[in-house]
Amino acid sequence: MSVKRELEAGYDEGKLKPFRGIPYLLKDATSCYQSIIHDSTHVGTTLASENKAYFEKRGFYVAEIGIGYIVSIRRQSATH
Repeated sequence: MSVKRELEAGYDEGKLKPFRGIPYLLKDATSCYQSIIHDSTHVGTTLASENKAYFEKRGFYVAEIGIGYIVSIRRQSATH
Protein backbone atom coordinates (compact mmCIF):
# COMPACT_ATOMS: atom_id res chain seq x y z
CA MET A 1 0.00 0.00 0.00
CA SER A 2 1.34 3.45 -0.84
CA VAL A 3 2.15 6.00 1.85
CA LYS A 4 -0.61 8.30 0.60
CA ARG A 5 -3.19 5.51 0.84
CA GLU A 6 -2.04 4.50 4.31
CA LEU A 7 -2.29 8.10 5.50
CA GLU A 8 -5.76 8.48 3.99
CA ALA A 9 -6.88 5.18 5.55
CA GLY A 10 -5.66 6.45 8.91
CA TYR A 11 -7.88 9.52 8.67
CA ASP A 12 -10.85 8.12 6.75
CA GLU A 13 -11.12 4.64 8.28
CA GLY A 14 -9.24 5.01 11.56
CA LYS A 15 -6.58 2.49 10.53
CA LEU A 16 -3.75 3.43 12.86
CA LYS A 17 -1.87 0.10 12.90
CA PRO A 18 1.06 1.42 10.78
CA PHE A 19 1.36 4.23 13.35
CA ARG A 20 1.26 1.98 16.44
CA GLY A 21 -2.28 3.18 17.17
CA ILE A 22 -1.06 6.69 18.04
CA PRO A 23 -2.92 9.55 16.31
CA TYR A 24 0.02 11.95 16.81
CA LEU A 25 2.28 9.67 14.74
CA LEU A 26 -0.27 9.75 11.91
CA LYS A 27 -0.41 13.56 12.06
CA ASP A 28 3.40 13.84 12.14
CA ALA A 29 3.83 11.37 9.25
CA THR A 30 1.24 13.30 7.23
CA SER A 31 3.02 16.59 7.82
CA CYS A 32 6.35 15.05 6.84
CA TYR A 33 4.91 13.43 3.70
CA GLN A 34 3.24 16.68 2.63
CA SER A 35 6.57 18.46 2.95
CA ILE A 36 8.24 15.80 0.83
CA ILE A 37 5.75 16.04 -2.01
CA HIS A 38 5.16 19.82 -1.95
CA ASP A 39 8.59 21.23 -1.05
CA SER A 40 10.96 21.92 -3.94
CA THR A 41 13.76 20.10 -2.11
CA HIS A 42 11.55 17.01 -1.51
CA VAL A 43 12.56 16.87 2.15
CA GLY A 44 10.40 16.47 5.24
CA THR A 45 11.27 16.33 8.93
CA THR A 46 10.07 14.29 11.87
CA LEU A 47 11.02 14.02 15.52
CA ALA A 48 9.47 10.57 15.99
CA SER A 49 11.74 7.54 15.72
CA GLU A 50 8.60 5.49 14.93
CA ASN A 51 8.05 7.60 11.80
CA LYS A 52 11.73 7.25 10.93
CA ALA A 53 11.22 3.49 10.86
CA TYR A 54 7.90 3.89 8.98
CA PHE A 55 9.50 5.87 6.14
CA GLU A 56 12.64 3.71 5.98
CA LYS A 57 10.49 0.59 5.61
CA ARG A 58 8.80 2.21 2.61
CA GLY A 59 12.06 3.02 0.81
CA PHE A 60 12.59 6.66 1.77
CA TYR A 61 16.04 7.94 2.70
CA VAL A 62 16.19 8.97 6.37
CA ALA A 63 19.08 10.73 8.09
CA GLU A 64 19.47 11.84 11.68
CA ILE A 65 19.91 15.57 12.11
CA GLY A 66 20.04 17.11 15.56
CA ILE A 67 17.22 15.66 17.66
CA GLY A 68 15.11 14.64 14.66
CA TYR A 69 15.28 13.14 11.20
CA ILE A 70 15.14 14.37 7.64
CA VAL A 71 13.17 12.20 5.25
CA SER A 72 13.52 12.43 1.48
CA ILE A 73 12.91 10.52 -1.69
CA ARG A 74 16.62 10.65 -2.47
CA ARG A 75 19.88 11.00 -0.54
CA GLN A 76 20.43 14.55 0.76
CA SER A 77 23.35 16.22 2.47
CA ALA A 78 22.93 16.71 6.22
CA THR A 79 22.88 20.51 5.83
CA HIS A 80 19.31 20.61 4.46
